[in-house]
Amino acid sequence: MAESDCNDVIVLDRTLPRAAAPSRPALSRLGSPIDQRAKLWASAGRQVASGLQADLRQASAAQSAMKPLALALEYMQAFYSERDTEALGRLLHKDLVFRGPLFEFDSAQDYMDSLRADPPRGMQYEILHSFENGSSACLIYRFSKAGVDTPMAQLFETEGGRIKRILLVFDTKAFA
Repeated sequence: MAESDCNDVIVLDRTLPRAAAPSRPALSRLGSPIDQRAKLWASAGRQVASGLQADLRQASAAQSAMKPLALALEYMQAFYSERDTEALGRLLHKDLVFRGPLFEFDSAQDYMDSLRADPPRGMQYEILHSFENGSSACLIYRFSKAGVDTPMAQLFETEGGRIKRILLVFDTKAFA
């Protein structure tokens, strides 16, 4: 690799310019050119890892700071997106309790396993009303899919920035 090929180190969208590297006199104390590059890469890796850890702490803090209504709306978007069930899983407390007219689950794992086995498809929703009170949020919405159009309500209870309980209410006659 030519010297000019090493002007920047790019790792996960973080660019560390060569100007941040030690000066030439400092490099001469590091040993051979191979040792110098290895130590520079190691130093850059530590800087990037430190930055990523800070980003993860910030993201975790942001999620725990999410209000219940914001969590509920993000849940709806993830549930109805048909693409990213893992995004949905990240919103759920591991001890999730889900109660609905057709299904009941006592853990996020059981709930997510059910969604992976039979993913939601071809459904839409329109929020009619929403409110938040303390650590709870409620969404009242119109659910629709081929041959079904019915109002539904979900009560979300949160704990530690995640959804801990979901109560889903709707008239099952709409699905008959």
